Amino acid sequence: MVRGLITKSGNRRELVYNFIVRYKAENNGDSPTIREIAQGVGIGSTSVHHHMNILVGMKIIRRKPFRSRSIEVLSGYMEQ
Repeated sequence: MVRGLITKSGNRRELVYNFIVRYKAENNGDSPTIREIAQGVGIGSTSVHHHMNILVGMKIIRRKPFRSRSIEVLSGYMEQ
């Protein structure tokens, strides 16, 4: 869990973040797709995009533009 993610909609943001971290740990570092995150968290893909953009802005994750499965969790935020 990352402190500072909790806001009114932060609970879903935290779920998105935790899903990404867990998925990468279970899949040899490969990133999930937006669709996999949406299905895993139980929200729509538009909401996933929204929360991921906020996580990028918070410098918690990084994404390569126009690339699938390119989510990088920045060091210091990875779950222990």
